[in-house]
Amino acid sequence: EVVYELFPRLKERARQAAGTLSGGEQQMLAIGRSMMSNPKVILMDEP
Repeated sequence: EVVYELFPRLKERARQAAGTLSGGEQQMLAIGRSMMSNPKVILMDEP
């Protein structure tokens, strides 16, 4: 639920295959997945 609050677009796309999401939606998904384990720190790097 917290991830959906931060990224409401993902809630709209919940049943859609990850490979068919746009690049930005895939980035939101990756960040959301990393947040699900409630980490103390998330290290991100832009390619």
